[in-house]
Amino acid sequence: MTPLFPRLVRLRERVLDLMRREDGAVTIDWVVLTAGIVVLGVLAAGGLSVSISDASDTIAETITSANSFLD
Repeated sequence: MTPLFPRLVRLRERVLDLMRREDGAVTIDWVVLTAGIVVLGVLAAGGLSVSISDASDTIAETITSANSFLD
């Protein structure tokens, strides 16, 4: 079994190497950007669903009144 000190030195070197790398930075940017777009889409869909529901109610009332007019 290796002594503790060399293992800690290797661990420190690995951590520092990971901190210096910028490979994942672009990925994180895309994740944040995509999450923002998804949130905006969900909010827009929520707002549109109310408008669509109101429009369908208006159409249903118009059809009902037209049917009663024809009877």
